[in-house]
Amino acid sequence: MSLPPAFAPTVAAAPALPAATSPDVATVSALPAAAEPDIAAAPSLPEAGEPEIAAAPSDFQLPKSMPNSFTPLFVELTGSVGALDTLNVSAADSGRIIQGTVTGALVSYQVSAGDDAEDSPGIIRPANFHAGTNAYVFRLIG
Repeated sequence: MSLPPAFAPTVAAAPALPAATSPDVATVSALPAAAEPDIAAAPSLPEAGEPEIAAAPSDFQLPKSMPNSFTPLFVELTGSVGALDTLNVSAADSGRIIQGTVTGALVSYQVSAGDDAEDSPGIIRPANFHAGTNAYVFRLIG
């Protein structure tokens, strides 16, 4: 497709570059000499070998124990207090990933839209599941 003449870009000729010339030797030699670095003032590098390890401050103490920062959201999948199927979900939870423990193993589920039948452990329906008004399920990840 070609542009109508009114919209066709015009390209002006580029100006000619000046001819290359060699530098003026007198100008170059008139520059001051570069100062040599003072090697004595530079810090010395450590000798090759074992790396140096900085000492800990004298008041440094290791914690006596690490806090248990993980609290599972559920501890069973179905049928008991604290089970995954006792949780309520809504559209605002869609896509959310939750984690809990089942017989001591960490498991992760994602809240997903759907009215899939419960198929433990892969699909768990929440307590407030309703196919017409709140069709969300927990899907096992991994």
